[in-house]
Amino acid sequence: MENGTIKYDKLEDLPSLPKDWVRLVHRCRAISLGRNIVNNIKENGLIFNREASKTIPSQRGGTYPSPGYMVSAYNEELFWKNVEKDDFFIFDDAKYADTQIVFDMPIDQYCFLEKFGRTVIGKIDSKYIVGVIPNYNGYNKKLTLPVAEVLRAKEISINNPPAPITPPTNDELFAILQKRFATITKERVIHSIKEEKENLLYEINESLTAKKQPIIPQIHQKQER
Repeated sequence: MENGTIKYDKLEDLPSLPKDWVRLVHRCRAISLGRNIVNNIKENGLIFNREASKTIPSQRGGTYPSPGYMVSAYNEELFWKNVEKDDFFIFDDAKYADTQIVFDMPIDQYCFLEKFGRTVIGKIDSKYIVGVIPNYNGYNKKLTLPVAEVLRAKEISINNPPAPITPPTNDELFAILQKRFATITKERVIHSIKEEKENLLYEINESLTAKKQPIIPQIHQKQER
């Protein structure tokens, strides 16, 4: 991908998060090894499993079993707490990232990817991108924003309309999976999604109660390769 200056969206321009949706954050360096990572993800989506996404050899992407290795998941309240103070802990480049790519997605679909994404789909589609913002108030001390400014942006954002995204239905996701596994039952898929969702919501609620930021659902967020 080409080099170039990254165009960052304003915090206050982020859409509100619909009920039963989850906000996903991928931290990265906007420009890495001469590549424009942001433009790459905007064009191709966030590829967490190259094989499942049928990525061509020259395309960047991960080789992980689920998107949780490359994103942290939040509800709206926890997302804004994260912007106030990002306690994301990791030992690779993501810890000092200068950029957050923000995706909004139905929680059922995210949980589907957590359970089955390693065998089908393999990526978070670029249509779910709702913003590209600086990685404020984290380990990268060059990127700070006063809490008052974060709260001002939050008050505007939560009153914005949701992003005009049309996701696939659960039946459409099941049909994709059934092409790969002809004998899999819808009941099993529904049970797996429900189980994953219960775990995710528990982690989010625990993080809110503890007043600390989550790494959800994996403890390590990895970079693209």
